[in-house]
Amino acid sequence: MNTALNLYKSSVKHIKITVPDVPDTLTITKAYLMVKNNWTDADGAAVVNLSITSSATASGQITDTGADGTGTIEFIFGATTLAGIVDFKRNYYTAVKVILSNGSAYLLPNSLMSTRIHQAAISATS
Repeated sequence: MNTALNLYKSSVKHIKITVPDVPDTLTITKAYLMVKNNWTDADGAAVVNLSITSSATASGQITDTGADGTGTIEFIFGATTLAGIVDFKRNYYTAVKVILSNGSAYLLPNSLMSTRIHQAAISATS
């Protein structure tokens, strides 16, 4: 598991991830980032579920589809993404999965992170 990810309620955070070893002739078409209470929780039970494609959205974007063998994806935790989180005294678990142009799905081992979500220390937003 990688180093802990710290997220702060009411704050924006961009997470860029390099996706190595994209097979020849394939590209990344979709990616998911999920924050769960437990590793074994179903995807539908995730406390945060972000999905991205090559089109820019508030959740992020696939910025390099990996046609040359290495891709780049960027997820965005917006100021309200963590609004429903109320338990700040525990670890959550984060992972990223990519979907390739042939429909194959791959969990990115370098994306497995123990995650802490913190209350906003400053509530000003503008």
